[in-house]
Amino acid sequence: MASIFKKTYTKPVPQSATIESKGGKRVATWKHRGKNRKAEVTTGQDGSDRIIVEAKTWTAKYRDGNGIIVEFATGCRDKQAAQAVLNDLVQRAELVRSGIITNDQDRMSERQHETFETHFASYLDYHRAKGTSQSHVDGIRIRLDRLVRECDIKRLSDITHDRIERWLSTEAKAGKSPRTRNSYLQAVQGFCNWCVDTNRQVANPVAKVSKADERSAKRRQRRALTEDEIGRLLFVAKHRPLAEYGRTLVLPAVETNPRKRTKEPLTFESLPEAL
Repeated sequence: MASIFKKTYTKPVPQSATIESKGGKRVATWKHRGKNRKAEVTTGQDGSDRIIVEAKTWTAKYRDGNGIIVEFATGCRDKQAAQAVLNDLVQRAELVRSGIITNDQDRMSERQHETFETHFASYLDYHRAKGTSQSHVDGIRIRLDRLVRECDIKRLSDITHDRIERWLSTEAKAGKSPRTRNSYLQAVQGFCNWCVDTNRQVANPVAKVSKADERSAKRRQRRALTEDEIGRLLFVAKHRPLAEYGRTLVLPAVETNPRKRTKEPLTFESLPEAL
């Protein structure tokens, strides 16, 4: 029979508590923050007195799809909310027993309730255990942190093709380069691939988001140096160290310290004068 209950645990008896026998049981009473408290007293494994404390959240107990009795921490303080969680667990167990869904699908459904931060932390731990360099792990964390924050992602189900595509479009309008946008896309695609491999998602929702064409946005056209440019480069490389000694001292543009001087900038044209 499925049910919800609050687990109990023991802790040391408060120093200010007094222990009395009531109805065949030992009961400790004390004051905490101005309020009277009481709890049943039991004997610990070491023979010392300990009080029995009830957990603040409810635990669900039910028989899963394989017929095994399972206890599940609902995390709910409210009894009705905990009962709703239990009803969902029982319904999923019945679907598994009837063959409508598999055990893997059931576990995947259960993980959808976990926060994104929980999955993200596991993903970073996976990379560290694999031996990924710390700089690469930091890059993944920085990119996903920003993307998740600006896309308002709270659960894995919040990662959708449309949401990520709209964010990338906004970045393009803001002038971000194709390479930068692709680095964010690769970060979220890699994370979702890992979620599929670890049975957190059925499929990668952003697998078909198109990459930006990095070849279409070259900011600098590369070319070979001309003969004159090569000559000027070699001349500067040869004489630049010597020209340092011939640079004249000048006052700074804004004179904050009369004693402070700086050296006049060197140009190709003024370099021979400093030799």
